[in-house]
Amino acid sequence: MTHCEICYTQLKKTPEPENKRNTTFDRIEQTRAKKACAVCSFYNDADRVQCEMCYSPIETVRKSTFNLPSFFSHDVNMTQCPTCTFMNHPSMAQCEMCRNALPGNNIKQQQQQYQQYLDNLPGPITKLIKLPVDDHDYMTAQQQFKVGIPNANILAIFKVIMPARLIQAHETYKKQIAGNNPVANVTHRMFHGTHVACDAKRYYGNAGWKYCAAADCGLCGISQNGNSCAKSKYGGRMWFANNSQTSLGYCRTDPVKAMFIQEIISATGGQIIIVDKEAATLVKFLIIFQ
Repeated sequence: MTHCEICYTQLKKTPEPENKRNTTFDRIEQTRAKKACAVCSFYNDADRVQCEMCYSPIETVRKSTFNLPSFFSHDVNMTQCPTCTFMNHPSMAQCEMCRNALPGNNIKQQQQQYQQYLDNLPGPITKLIKLPVDDHDYMTAQQQFKVGIPNANILAIFKVIMPARLIQAHETYKKQIAGNNPVANVTHRMFHGTHVACDAKRYYGNAGWKYCAAADCGLCGISQNGNSCAKSKYGGRMWFANNSQTSLGYCRTDPVKAMFIQEIISATGGQIIIVDKEAATLVKFLIIFQ
């Protein structure tokens, strides 16, 4: 009101009480963090190092340090599983959580992959790699072989890497026969049974064994040098079948038998393929069985 409601005389403004003017300041003051003095119990501002009342030093509150457990921290050296995202130790080749293979950034797996790469490189002589039963190539060869001979007892299956000179000659011949057509059109996977004149079991026995010198041992002869037209009993021609049962007859009555799975190049194909070029043949796998 600026005038009296009775006489309409102008009113004089009453000075604001001192305590009222400080209300806002007091509110701010009340909300400030306080710290009690250990000597006189006076509440001081939290940032004071000496009591305003008794001038006693105020002990600084120690900052507590809380360290997160190591499993919350991220170690850049750990290997993350791409499947379940679990962080594995860098030495692990497979995830500890889901058992899936880890990326190849761990040293152990890289070494294994590099060694496998070296093992599969062709050289001057034949390489025979005995396959484990859970290997993809083993299972594929076994399945194809047992279509024709379901009751056979497979003793071992080898991946055969023939000498580099034979592989090169085969690849050149393959491109020549294919011409402008896809090479797959002239490439056929066939069986070739042969005679064993020695102890075939040594192939998967102790290391350091040697090929035999028997002239009629197809196992050792073909394993070392591939198929030879000169050693064919059919006028330089060599026979191959797409069914293991057909090729079984060429294994004779040997107690331990051998059969090759080969890549044969032929423009016509068929259940039986007869070729008279050594470059048309290339051994891929060797099956030793009973």
